[in-house]
Amino acid sequence: ANWTNNTNWLTGNISTWYGITVSGNRVTEIDLNSNNLASTIPPEIGNLTYLTQLDLNSNQLAGTIPIEIGNLINLSSLELDHNQLTGSIPAEIGNLISLSTFSLNDNVLTSSSPPEISNLTNLQQFHLSLNEFTDLPDLSSLSSLDVLAIGNNRFTFRDIEPNIVAASSSFTYSPQDSVGQIIDTTAYVGTSYTMSVSTGGANSQYQWKKNGVSIGSISSDSTYTINSVAFSDSGTYTCEITNTVATDLTLYSRPIHVKATIISSFPYSEDFEGGNGGWRVGGVNSSWQLGNPAGSTINTPSSGSAAWVTNLAGDYNLNEISYVTSPRFDLSGINYPKIEFNIWWDAEGFYDGANFQYKQGTGVWKTLGTDEGDDSWYNSSYLYSIEKGFGFDLNNSAGWTGDNEWGYGSNGWVTVDHALTSIEDQSDVSFRIAFASNSSYQNDGIAFDDINIYDDPTGIDNAKVLLSDIQIYPNPNEGKFRLVYNGERDIDLKLQLINLHGQFILTEQIKTGYRYSKEFELEYLPPGIYYFRLMNKEGVVIKKMVVK
Repeated sequence: ANWTNNTNWLTGNISTWYGITVSGNRVTEIDLNSNNLASTIPPEIGNLTYLTQLDLNSNQLAGTIPIEIGNLINLSSLELDHNQLTGSIPAEIGNLISLSTFSLNDNVLTSSSPPEISNLTNLQQFHLSLNEFTDLPDLSSLSSLDVLAIGNNRFTFRDIEPNIVAASSSFTYSPQDSVGQIIDTTAYVGTSYTMSVSTGGANSQYQWKKNGVSIGSISSDSTYTINSVAFSDSGTYTCEITNTVATDLTLYSRPIHVKATIISSFPYSEDFEGGNGGWRVGGVNSSWQLGNPAGSTINTPSSGSAAWVTNLAGDYNLNEISYVTSPRFDLSGINYPKIEFNIWWDAEGFYDGANFQYKQGTGVWKTLGTDEGDDSWYNSSYLYSIEKGFGFDLNNSAGWTGDNEWGYGSNGWVTVDHALTSIEDQSDVSFRIAFASNSSYQNDGIAFDDINIYDDPTGIDNAKVLLSDIQIYPNPNEGKFRLVYNGERDIDLKLQLINLHGQFILTEQIKTGYRYSKEFELEYLPPGIYYFRLMNKEGVVIKKMVVK
């Protein structure tokens, strides 16, 4: 062995071996500290039941503490500090009722200290510093405890508070490792996002910071919520935790890296079974609730056990102007975006009801679509309360409402859908289902569920019939060309010319009869491929143009 001192080991009488004390033909003490011991502590150590002191500190011992050490019931001093021991403290340590000194400093021990430690009623010094322990039992019952040292572990105020007066002379518990996990996350603009880091303790105080600067005030709340995420909320969030009882320690959370972004992955599907999905309530006198409908008419969700409804178990409010707003979406990555959801309405006809609105960026809210005269979208071209409540004109107040003055409606869940291709700037779009009522008559109102947004090229056949008749001549060209339409229907469309970088070169609204011809002189265009995007309320058609 490469021990520093192994005098007489295995050659002479045991009582002459270096570091060994024998009394009455029994080994009573082993002191081999700082002796370059390696390997592990053998389980046979448990056979030395008359041992009162075991000092193996400052060596290179590895492996775990053997459970057989619990056989050493006469042990008063156990010093295993400054080694490379791993694993946890065995519960059998609780058998060492004569132990007064227990030192495990500077190892790689993990997990929790077993509750059996509280059996060591004669324990005076307990050293656990410089390990990776995560849980400490309440040691306040150890009336003989004089020194407790637990710094440089992974303890939190949950462990420290109960032990703040456990040691009569000295309790050192600072510093401790950072708490929580490093998180890299995406938070969708317009949704709420909550961060949390809990360290336990009834007297803990939390101060959240963004990019190192304090946000909000220090409080006992371990969470920080961004109610409506904006792009400016991107950053690195941390928390400093103090405690009004354990004042010597400040805990620091690991960073949470938040990137605010817009939903751009499709198909998008939300059934609200896991919560609000970032859809949030607003307006005046709102009755919107998320849960299991139990009204007299609207009494079941479309699927699962949750849907949005104006009052889960009763009527909507009088003079209500309310809405449920979606997260923000970037639809530019799909050619033919379409929205589909399930809806159930039961409202006072003509006066009360809902419609579907959209907003581009920070712009104004607009009604999506009109009464199409079929079952695919609205059932009414005009709602009095939508016009008055949301300030829309007559042509933008279509929606879903009852069949007559007394209410009624869809008589169950129905699926509605509408193309989103008519929305001009699709890179930042929000939606909301808006509801309004007047001062008389109430019903169950509106419920919606199972939102889907997806690419639906098959849904624009009517648009293709019309828009495909528009021709570019000549093509290829040198930037000078003519658009020509000779069809059988009047046209009302938006035309956009886009380069390969997605930049808009030209935008023009065309509203004319069934004959149209216009020359464009854009000789400044560099040679390359360009795309015409032709849009009307029925859909979109893309045409390629080559500039030589």
